[in-house]
Amino acid sequence: MSRKKQLLGVALVLGVFSLALLVHSVLQIISVQGFNRAIKSDQLEMVPTWNALPARFARAWMLHQKGEFGQALKAYSEIEIQGSGDFKRSIRFNLADLYMQQASLAGRKGEQDIATPLIEMAKHHYRQILREDSHYYQAKYNLETALKILPDLDEAEFPDDVMPERSPESAGSVEIDRELP
Repeated sequence: MSRKKQLLGVALVLGVFSLALLVHSVLQIISVQGFNRAIKSDQLEMVPTWNALPARFARAWMLHQKGEFGQALKAYSEIEIQGSGDFKRSIRFNLADLYMQQASLAGRKGEQDIATPLIEMAKHHYRQILREDSHYYQAKYNLETALKILPDLDEAEFPDDVMPERSPESAGSVEIDRELP
C-alpha cells in the first residue's frame, strides 16, 4: 500500500507541475499575441515589456519598414550596443540593409556624396557580421553587392595616370640589383 501511495504522490506532483507549465505556456502565447498586435498597430509603448531588447528591435524594424530612416537608424544604433551574439548580428544586418536602401535612394536622386558613405557604412557592418560568423550568407551576398556598386579603393582598377604608383613604370615596381648600404 505504501508503494501505491508513493506512486500516487509522484503522479500528483507531476500533474501539478505539468498543469503549471501549461498555464505558463498559455500566458506566454497570449503575451506574444498582444505584443504582435501592438507592433502591427504601432503601439509598442502600450505593452508592459516594450522596453525589452526584442521589443525595441521590433520597433526599429517597424520604423525601417515604414521608411523612417532617421528614427530607425537611432533605434537600431541604441540596441546594437546592448545586443549580443545572433541578436547583435541581426541588428547589424538590418542596419547595413538600411544603409544600402538609403544609398540606393540617394543614388537615384544623383546624390553620390550621400550614397558613398552610406555604402561604406553598410560594407563595414556586413564585414563585422562576417568576422563573427563567416557562414552568414545573406551578409556575404549583400557585401558582394555593395562591393560591386562601390569597390574598395585598394581593389579598384585605376588607370596608371590616376594612380601612378600602380604603373609598371613606377619607381616602386623597378627591381634593384645591388645591395643597399
